[in-house]
Amino acid sequence: MSTTVFVVGRVKGGGFPDVIWDLVGVFASPKKANNACTNANDCVMPMILDECAPDEPTLHPGCYYPNA
Repeated sequence: MSTTVFVVGRVKGGGFPDVIWDLVGVFASPKKANNACTNANDCVMPMILDECAPDEPTLHPGCYYPNA
């Protein structure tokens, strides 16, 4: 059984694949992650706990901007 966590990042600038962002936090539910987003530049990235992200730059599947 896999566990999903919700990473919240604040995009500071740049464009893919050179996006600059700060970590806001990691949350156990989408609701908590959405509540942590305070502006249009905050994104939520669902991730599987204990799984590595790819080495190469990718557009994160499932990433969304709740306040966009």
